[in-house]
Amino acid sequence: MNSCVFVVEGKTDKALLQSLTNNYIVITDGTNVSRETINHLQALEKFHNIVIITDPDINGTKISEKIGNSLNNPIIINVLRTEIKTKRKIGVAEMDRIALLNKISEYNYGTKIIATIDYYPFWEFSRLNLANKATKQAFLNEYSLMKGSTKSIHQQLQYLGITFKVIAERNT
Repeated sequence: MNSCVFVVEGKTDKALLQSLTNNYIVITDGTNVSRETINHLQALEKFHNIVIITDPDINGTKISEKIGNSLNNPIIINVLRTEIKTKRKIGVAEMDRIALLNKISEYNYGTKIIATIDYYPFWEFSRLNLANKATKQAFLNEYSLMKGSTKSIHQQLQYLGITFKVIAERNT
């Protein structure tokens, strides 16, 4: 597999990583890694390598362990406290950009789109009734997707190889 998905703890970690890569990035939102996030990563690992990058602290270790124990073969990138450029906060977002780029360089070759789905026709697929909160949640659960904007959900479907045909067959 030469396609990678990065996993980080928070929004600021994601923002820094996005400035360095085009890979798909999943946020854990801290130590309470949700079942939804685990399910999404398990679905993604069928097509992509999962690369976990967490803060060099106890919470980062817990997150890496929790996700690592839920996946078959994740790649864990260890960040050292000495690589953080500030003493106030210890996290991936506080790393020097060059140091982080060096850490991810081996895995920085993008995330392959497994199935192309045209954005606008997909969201006009009215039979899904995604405006209804309960229906949308059932749809997210069915396909191991994480909550997000329509653009984010569209992106997730493509990385998971879920096509119009698959959705139409399951929703008829």
